[in-house]
Amino acid sequence: MKRADTPAEGGDEKAYLSAFLDVRRKAMRVLHPGHDTGRVDTGRRRFLDEGNLELATPLEWTMHGTRCEVA
Repeated sequence: MKRADTPAEGGDEKAYLSAFLDVRRKAMRVLHPGHDTGRVDTGRRRFLDEGNLELATPLEWTMHGTRCEVA
């Protein structure tokens, strides 16, 4: 919340979620050094980068070489 106002505070939702994912990734690396952050880097960030904030289906992504889909 230091990096971006929440949507409830009138902030931009995409900017807030991007800041949240950045902080989450950093926290994961501090708490579990060397632990894979792919679920943040490629899973969640993909939908944010695409502007799919509503998570409209179908959702498609690849994680560790495995194709995933929510229809």
